[in-house]
Formats: sequence, structure tokens, C-alpha cells
Amino acid sequence: MNHLGCRKTYNMDSISLLVKNMPSDTDLAGRLKDHVALMMKTAQACIKNFGRLKHREDENFSGVNLALANTKTSLQNIQNNVSVIDKTSKVIIEGLISEMHIRFNELHLPLEQEEVFLN
Repeated sequence: MNHLGCRKTYNMDSISLLVKNMPSDTDLAGRLKDHVALMMKTAQACIKNFGRLKHREDENFSGVNLALANTKTSLQNIQNNVSVIDKTSKVIIEGLISEMHIRFNELHLPLEQEEVFLN
């Protein structure tokens, strides 16, 4: 606390206060000084608490971002795997159909009978 005539300043780590027109009555000024000191300590505690809350919020936000990034990577991997399975399935089905046509030709079935098997 600094005295500047009728003015007084109060300084803490994160907050400063300038009180203008401080009363000249010593008793009243002493009581006001005590009240202001208590208010400053309370304000300083609130500021520190907000800082802790902000830090915790930032940590939570970082965790959520990491989880989202991991989820995105997993979904991309799933999409790639589904694409590979789809392509492989198409190749297998095309091979089976081709094999069926070859085997039908070997059986020398009439067209009507082939259609019965295919449908």
C-alpha cells in the first residue's frame, strides 16, 4: 500500500487498486483500509481460482481434441478397410460368376435350364 496524499494504492500479484479521496479521519481511514485489504485478498483469490479453472478447462479441451483426432483416424481406417473388403468381394463374386458360366458350358445344358439355375 502506498500513500499519495488523499489517495492510496493497493497492489497484489494480479490486481491493483487506487482509492481516491481517502478520508483524513484516521479511524475511518483505518477501517476502510482493512475493508479494502480484505476485498483485495478476496479478489486475488478469485483471480487465482479463475486461472486454475481455465487451466483445467484447457486440459479438458486438449483431451477432447485428442479423442476426436483418434476417432477420425479410426474412422478413416475403417473406411479404408471397408473399401478393401468391397473390392475383394467384387473380385471374388466376378470370379464365381465366371466359373459358373464355364461350368454351365461344360454341362451342355439348354438355355432354359441354365436360367433356372441362375435365377
